[in-house]
Amino acid sequence: MAARALKPVRRVEARLQVIGINTAIRANAAGIGFAIPIDTASKAMRELAVGRRIAHAYLGISMSSLTPDAAAQNNADPNSNVVLPESYGALVLAVAPETPAAKAGLRKFDLLVELDGKIVRNAADAQKIVDGASVGKSLTVKLVRQGKT
Repeated sequence: MAARALKPVRRVEARLQVIGINTAIRANAAGIGFAIPIDTASKAMRELAVGRRIAHAYLGISMSSLTPDAAAQNNADPNSNVVLPESYGALVLAVAPETPAAKAGLRKFDLLVELDGKIVRNAADAQKIVDGASVGKSLTVKLVRQGKT
């Protein structure tokens, strides 16, 4: 009988942690999903547990990050129906009616480059600034619209 090398069995212990709560999953989009970060959900849970209502600031827009490269690619496309500023920021894709954004005059294809005095390089920056604002607080907005700041 040939000698065999014995390999030790290793026990792998994993510490499972909840990092977010799914809110939406796009079944037809290769596993893309949206989740509430666990820190936000935990804070909301504590507030709800003691009978408080949860209010959070919002603009009322759909937005996407814009980079100079993405804008240049769009602008080079002869089939594009909009010229985008070749800059970093949060591009407004839609403005919901009767929202703070609509009342402030934001429009589709505005590029948010600053909110409340803070630079906006992408949609996540804009969301973070809004999330940190108090409900009812007015935020100053610097944007690019049709090539003008």
